[in-house]
Amino acid sequence: MGLDIYLLRKVYIGAGCGSRWLKIEGALDIRKNGKNVPVELNRIWEITECVGYWRKFAPLHQWMLENALSGENDCLEHVISQEVILKLKAGCEKIVSAEKDWIAPAKEVFPYLHFEKADPDQLEEFLSDIIYTNQILLNLPEEYPDAVYCYKASW
Repeated sequence: MGLDIYLLRKVYIGAGCGSRWLKIEGALDIRKNGKNVPVELNRIWEITECVGYWRKFAPLHQWMLENALSGENDCLEHVISQEVILKLKAGCEKIVSAEKDWIAPAKEVFPYLHFEKADPDQLEEFLSDIIYTNQILLNLPEEYPDAVYCYKASW
């Protein structure tokens, strides 16, 4: 057991509700373990992508609890706003851009962490998780029509 964290992007397609006015175009060729997965384009309700996954990155979960979930630690999927994503992105960019002096901005973004009690391996792992988070957030388009971002964490 451990903390698993997911950042999901859901895009509503709306086919499959008998919407004759929607013009859904494209092609899907999905294979799993070498076998074709038959998916009909005109039946897709929404597409959910896992755009980020973290294992045991408790500081991120604490940040989300405080900044997006109103302290609600319930293992359910929660819609998070673009503003929350941009705030986290700005915080991670500030830490990463500080390079060797990253601990001071990290204390601002994650004030509940006790850096003075962390050993060098923990600090290295924490910085690695922040760099990874920053890369994920940099790859998210700032404007994505019809997209909804969701956060989910489970223990």
